[in-house]
Amino acid sequence: MKRQLAAVLVIAITLMPTWTVPAHAGVDPADQTDPVVALGRQLVPGRGVRFSETVTSRSFSPGERTETFRYRITGAYRFGRTGIGRTGVVASRMAQTIDPRSLPAEARDDNAPLRLIVLRRAVYIAAEGFLPEGFLPRGKTWIRGESAGVFSPQLINVLEPITLWGLLRTTTGTRSGKLNGMPMTVYRGTISARRLYEVSPTYRKQTGDKPRGQAGRMAIRWKLWQDARQRTRKLVTSYTDKTPGMAGRTVVSSTVTFRDWGDRIVITPPPARSVIDIEEMFQQEGAMAAVPRRPLPVPIREREP
Repeated sequence: MKRQLAAVLVIAITLMPTWTVPAHAGVDPADQTDPVVALGRQLVPGRGVRFSETVTSRSFSPGERTETFRYRITGAYRFGRTGIGRTGVVASRMAQTIDPRSLPAEARDDNAPLRLIVLRRAVYIAAEGFLPEGFLPRGKTWIRGESAGVFSPQLINVLEPITLWGLLRTTTGTRSGKLNGMPMTVYRGTISARRLYEVSPTYRKQTGDKPRGQAGRMAIRWKLWQDARQRTRKLVTSYTDKTPGMAGRTVVSSTVTFRDWGDRIVITPPPARSVIDIEEMFQQEGAMAAVPRRPLPVPIREREP
């Protein structure tokens, strides 16, 4: 059962919330113009930020038709205390919607958003959009799994100050610009998968083993928009994934926008009476066939036997 659950639900995207930057990182906490210091000021407990992300994956193979898969995730992050003197993301809620063009024609009418609530100890998945109607016992509308402490589906976690610091160290150009009529500072650069692994706790959790060879050299191109208060408003990333020994390639691009910085964000679990544990769900007859083979935006930790 453990292997079956992993095969269905695991996706390697993680977040380790903290805004403490090591002293050797060269960040002066008194420098109010530093983007990392500015981010730390935004991580106020009880407040948060809303986000919207669009991801496009295009797979190219010689002699075959290009396959395109698109989806969108919208949601919010809540900030809180993560330790002594530390604050970061402590909860999130999100809804993932697959672009109808990425689905077979017969599945487009049944494309409800996949909704999640992620807390420190638990991840709650709404049954609607995840399981066939009527599959769970009457009154059960949410599935609970153990949280892996992963609150964000983004590849590069710019809400994690040490990662933001490492990302900006790879800047190759800066210019002034505008976004929705507001003045912005636009940074751009390229970071290798190996370098991102070295600086980002999030990415280390995503990949597990350190990327080596061609995987470590994979270039992640990025652009970051920050407003006059040095709040990140937009992040665009793209990379090309190639499997050694194979001719095909997959190009993945992501655009994330952030809004309503500092809003009061409240994220609470569903009513207990509406929740079923994921282990109990898998005891239902036909559970493995009913669970869709689509990755969750964030992983669920497997419980030790």
